Amino acid sequence: MDLDVYIPYGEPTKSRLKGMLTARQVNLDTRDYTVRKTDADIDLSGNTAVIKRLKGMLNDQPLSANGQLTNPAAPDIRLAVTSPNVNLDRLLPATQAEAESFGPTGKPDKPVPKKSDLPPIAKKARANVTVTAEKGQYRGLAFQNLTFKALYEMGVVKTYDLQFGSGQGRVALLGSADMRTPNRIPFSITPNISAITIEQLASAIGLPESSVTGLIFLKGQLSGRTGARKAFLGSLDGHLDAQMGPGRFRKIGQAGELMAKILSLTSVQGILSGSLFRDFDKEGLNYQTITAQTAFSKGQLDIKGFQLKGDAVNMAAQGRVDMVDEQLHLAMNLGTL
Repeated sequence: MDLDVYIPYGEPTKSRLKGMLTARQVNLDTRDYTVRKTDADIDLSGNTAVIKRLKGMLNDQPLSANGQLTNPAAPDIRLAVTSPNVNLDRLLPATQAEAESFGPTGKPDKPVPKKSDLPPIAKKARANVTVTAEKGQYRGLAFQNLTFKALYEMGVVKTYDLQFGSGQGRVALLGSADMRTPNRIPFSITPNISAITIEQLASAIGLPESSVTGLIFLKGQLSGRTGARKAFLGSLDGHLDAQMGPGRFRKIGQAGELMAKILSLTSVQGILSGSLFRDFDKEGLNYQTITAQTAFSKGQLDIKGFQLKGDAVNMAAQGRVDMVDEQLHLAMNLGTL
């Protein structure tokens, strides 16, 4: 360490440092994080810290970083972080309250816990952050060639761009989020997902076990606000187009229960064989493709086109779902093969 320190009396925010800060094999423990075997080389000049080298283990995950921090009183951060192999579950511990406050979980609405306002420093900060990882995992989803870029300004994530591969598939998410109201965060997201398994995707975004298995291709644009389930659903606006398959439709969750009711009703009316309903109830329904075009507005989900091509049945539908009051209005065509 070789530092010159200037601290003006009565104006500590104008303090200045000049020199080089070097650290080797640093270990540190906090409530949520552990730092191990960390080396750092930081060049200090005036109100700017240039991180020439920062390398170590954070919660046993190997990370390296370089960048620059200017003006500690209203920080302007430029940071690039890299890792050869990272388990994001170790770095992004999600609380149960956070998981329940974001979106529909199939559970009754609960009051959203009041979250503290953003720290004062976060309201003043600006940041331009890039993260890259050769491979890793998050909530059971293995990924490779991950890149994440975000531009943050005084409580607002003005843009973010997340891209990664998973198996033979690819995920790209663009969007923004206003963090200044932590318990009701306005967000916008534009997904472009190709050839990712539905089960892995559902797990990664914190949804209950999916009623549908198979690969999914998803495009669209969606905006809304986080919060309790009904408030979240009522805020959604945008559209999503999806293609799935091949896979299996199972009697799991709300979608699975809906399919069971449809097959039960049609079998009673003699449209379909009763054995089809019994097979679905026990084992599920194999399908080749499912396509859907949907639009969201003020708690309403418009199903502009839905087609299921199965091994035993074909189905086409269109109509509207009231997601807040859980009412369904669909016109359907069904046929056996």
